[in-house]
Amino acid sequence: MIEFKREFFEGEVRDGFFVASEMKCAWAAEMEIVVEIDRICEKYGITYFADSGTLLGAVRHNGFIPWDDDMDIAMKREDYNKFASVAAKELPKGWVYTSPTASGDWEQPFGRVLNGNAFNTSKEHLERFHGCPYLVGVDIFPLDYLPGNCEPNAEIDTIMSLLYDISYAKTVFVMYPERQQELKDLLSGIESDCRTKFDMQKNIPNQLARLMDRLYTLYAPEECGTVANISFLADASKYREYAGALKDKNWFRESIRLPFENITIPVPIDYHQVLTRTYGPNYMTPVKNWDTHNYPFYKKQKELLKKLKDDAKEVTSKLDELDAELERMKLQNEREGTQGENL
Repeated sequence: MIEFKREFFEGEVRDGFFVASEMKCAWAAEMEIVVEIDRICEKYGITYFADSGTLLGAVRHNGFIPWDDDMDIAMKREDYNKFASVAAKELPKGWVYTSPTASGDWEQPFGRVLNGNAFNTSKEHLERFHGCPYLVGVDIFPLDYLPGNCEPNAEIDTIMSLLYDISYAKTVFVMYPERQQELKDLLSGIESDCRTKFDMQKNIPNQLARLMDRLYTLYAPEECGTVANISFLADASKYREYAGALKDKNWFRESIRLPFENITIPVPIDYHQVLTRTYGPNYMTPVKNWDTHNYPFYKKQKELLKKLKDDAKEVTSKLDELDAELERMKLQNEREGTQGENL
């Protein structure tokens, strides 16, 4: 278990953004998950890297970007598959590893390690996760190989077109269930293009996520000069908007460790090239886009927990009223019994 100084959990302003004490507890809980992932990776010789905002945070802030609320890591596909094969037996009791292939209900084309199945207010859980009752997870993104040398090309365009169709079909299914004919047409087109067949009696978003995962692995490492977190590429809606996600695979040839709050995490050895490619040459200058993230991630959990507490108070109040009424009835019966004896 990570040791934190008491002042770590105090609310503070970082780079003009106020980080609440509650968020500090969530940060600490996420770091506990990463430390456990690190242990497993060390045991099995698996290489992983800080990814996205976590990588930028490690380099620019030596920790979390103040307005970020999660931790992301990435693994080359071979390491990603190896981790998936050992996660269930290696994670602590009650923790969960999920991915499109590990769970028929998981609808994202990447993996995630969670510290449970729901929020937990038990004394043991709060002590283990530094006062954070919420369900906390760390995303694990596969780094897959693409043809060419770090630049868009016709082959990648074709894959991106398929992935975008699949991503759009997921959106229609989840957000616009009334558009049944459009969804049927989309699924039919995907079946034809990808030579697959969907089982309409099973979870469609999960099947789409599995299909995306298969498309990610079309190319072998030795025939490609590029790696990418293709989970992000599928969100690119404009022509070749995905270019910034393409990375030279040599940038990830090994990792080095950098400070992250009061632990260290591995980053690509050529992290400068990775960050420049992703965020541009001025990545060390903070861009305070605070409204682009569903911050904080535990907002809905917090609302539900508050409702449960309010409901519990109401139930307790009603039980107290009932106990008081039963006590009054008991006393009245005792008085009436005494009067009967005196007649």
